[in-house]
Amino acid sequence: MIVKEVTSKRKYYLVTFENERSFVIDPALIKKHCIEEGEDINFTELLDENEEFAYLFGLDHAFYLLGISQKTIREIKTKLFDKKVQTNAVNRIIRRLEELGYLNDRSFAEDYVSYKKESYHSKRAIKNKLKEKGISEDIISEALESYPDSDEYDYAEYFATKIAEKYDSLDYEKLRNKVYSRLASKGFSNSAIFYAADRIKDRYNESYSDRDTLMKSAARMNMRGMTREDIFQSLLKKSNSKGYEELLTDVLNELFE
Repeated sequence: MIVKEVTSKRKYYLVTFENERSFVIDPALIKKHCIEEGEDINFTELLDENEEFAYLFGLDHAFYLLGISQKTIREIKTKLFDKKVQTNAVNRIIRRLEELGYLNDRSFAEDYVSYKKESYHSKRAIKNKLKEKGISEDIISEALESYPDSDEYDYAEYFATKIAEKYDSLDYEKLRNKVYSRLASKGFSNSAIFYAADRIKDRYNESYSDRDTLMKSAARMNMRGMTREDIFQSLLKKSNSKGYEELLTDVLNELFE
């Protein structure tokens, strides 16, 4: 990295680099590495040879990362090790950031659960992501206490409804399988998936007893190039309510007249 400015103090030098970051560097290192304005300095060697410089550099980089977004202890450690900051300096940085309140895995987990819950993420998906970020099982469990099973059931039903609206030409058995597959991939529990599938089944049968809903579905199928007979057979599977077949025939007569 290119040195932009070197300012001599009484017992140390203040060195500013091309990225506008400034660090205190020991005179011995200044001399050893020939740190002068305009020179391209090997940062890795500096970090490896001087813990105090590594600490100051790493702390500055950690503040930069935290200014972008909240981080866990593991994430900050990983980023600092990627920058070749020595272990002793990294441990000091973590302790300092915890003292200042900038690093707190418990607060991170609580905020993460709250945010992801509002975005309809499943409990399992949230838990797996927090584990990837280095949060302990105990902290994750405590954070997830703010996420009741009833909410997850509601979110599963929300996604199941969206799936049913998109695949309205499928019979219920195929639709149910698609709901199972999609919700499982999102990490929803089996109980939440079964609940959502049952709710969809109730609405599925009820909705196709409604003339307007039936007409809209038949019209969409017709636009996709399906014949009257194909539409009839497909929609015939969608409800077992009394008089449904007669209603379906009437709707198709109107559509294809």
